[in-house]
Amino acid sequence: DAFKQLYDCDIIRGCQKKELEYWISINFSYRYRNKLKTYTLPYLSEIMSTRKDKCQKPVLNIILEKRRELT
Repeated sequence: DAFKQLYDCDIIRGCQKKELEYWISINFSYRYRNKLKTYTLPYLSEIMSTRKDKCQKPVLNIILEKRRELT
């Protein structure tokens, strides 16, 4: 979710979403029932592409403020 927020807010730039998903899959893993597992590309693609579900306990919450034009 953190990478999705960073990508959607244009903080992570210079790569396609698929490239970011691949990078996450080779550089990150998670622990499930005391076993180390890797993220699959279909799972990452689903998370990065969804617009409906918000993460229940986000590590990061990005809020962009709109800039005011100085006159």
